[in-house]
Amino acid sequence: MITGESLKFRLRQITHKIMLVVQVKVMDKTTWYTLRKDYLLFSAMHMKVNDQLAAMIVSTFCINLYFVLLQMFNTLRNMEHAFLKSYSMISFFLLLSRIAAVIIFGSGVNEEWRKIRGLLDSVTHWAYNIEVERFIETVESKELFLTGMNFFSIKRGLILHIAGAIVTYELVLMQFYEDVLKTRT
Repeated sequence: MITGESLKFRLRQITHKIMLVVQVKVMDKTTWYTLRKDYLLFSAMHMKVNDQLAAMIVSTFCINLYFVLLQMFNTLRNMEHAFLKSYSMISFFLLLSRIAAVIIFGSGVNEEWRKIRGLLDSVTHWAYNIEVERFIETVESKELFLTGMNFFSIKRGLILHIAGAIVTYELVLMQFYEDVLKTRT
């Protein structure tokens, strides 16, 4: 989460510079070249960081999903004590909030990338030059986001995909272990 926020902060600095240049309607090619160079340097750093974190991202998501499913399966049991029921529910919601936090903080890079793309599309026609065109091509050629070894990309929509997967897996568990759930206390 910290690394995602750090990357987002750095990309936000570039976004802010682009926003100022777009608002002032700068036509200078050197300014746009400098902004594109900054973006390319960030993009290279992002790729290196993503490569280093990819295995950790996958393992984090696998561990989080495992514990969510385990906790959800355990909450399906008939529990007699109110303390156990409340513990199970609180623990389950804390696990879900941890997954949501990882996704929200990790998707910040992609959100900033979308802002940059929108800002570049809003450059006025008379401020548009060859460097702006190159910058747009650079930004659109590679979408920025953190990945889990290229198995999945961390974007805001990932929350919905994971929620769907959790519900599906839980239904399968309920179907296979229906007898165990009825007799277990």
